[in-house]
Amino acid sequence: MQVDPHRRLRAPEHRRDLRGRQLLLHLEDHRRPLLRREAVHRGPERAQVPLPAEGVHRIGRGRRLAIDRSRPIVARLSVVFGLDSFAGSLTVQSFLAYFFATRFAADPAVLGGLFFSASILSAASFPVAAWLSRRIGLVNTMVFTHIPSSLFLIGVAVAPSFFLAAPLFLARAALASMDVPTRQSYTMAVVDPAERTATAGVTSLARGIAAVPAPVIAGSLLVPLGLGVPLIATGVLKIGYDLALFALFRARPAPEEKVRIRPS
Repeated sequence: MQVDPHRRLRAPEHRRDLRGRQLLLHLEDHRRPLLRREAVHRGPERAQVPLPAEGVHRIGRGRRLAIDRSRPIVARLSVVFGLDSFAGSLTVQSFLAYFFATRFAADPAVLGGLFFSASILSAASFPVAAWLSRRIGLVNTMVFTHIPSSLFLIGVAVAPSFFLAAPLFLARAALASMDVPTRQSYTMAVVDPAERTATAGVTSLARGIAAVPAPVIAGSLLVPLGLGVPLIATGVLKIGYDLALFALFRARPAPEEKVRIRPS
């Protein structure tokens, strides 16, 4: 059989072309990761990497609106929590110490023991609040423990002696903080999971701003109206906070509470 001499001449050239194409493919495989890293480093505008329109819309909306669907309920919570913070800041602990020392001439050592006992009772009330909220609900726990504590504080303001005011103050301390864990749990439960961090920031900001003018106002009330007026004002405003909270949110329990009370 006769072999074409031109075919013998073209065989080395064919092999060289094949090796060249293989080398180009190999270089292209190594070049692709570098292009991807360059796109990430330069950003989508310079690298001209297209993004899906839906993804761009979601990113833009997330940057503009930290709270979107839960905005109405967060606004209402911020208002009522701000009222509670303002009322509580009318009677800060330093003012309470001044009240007991001035009204009843209480010894500093006695006051130290009184405030120590109050702090212990306040800390012990947190697990009790969790237990109670599982039985009557978060909103009911906040309201029906907070109103008696406010009445006890008003009783401290009008008590005729230290021996009556001190037990009332301790009873108030045992109930006054039971709304703290329930308030935090309820706030996180009624907003969307993606908005919880922003909600915590907004409600904390509202409480912080509302607390700023309260000590100045309390100090201005002492001379013309009397030493117990800030305590009475705190109790009345906190009862107003509790009633507003109950009216606004009693019909909106936390989602886990809806599951718990659903008939089987």
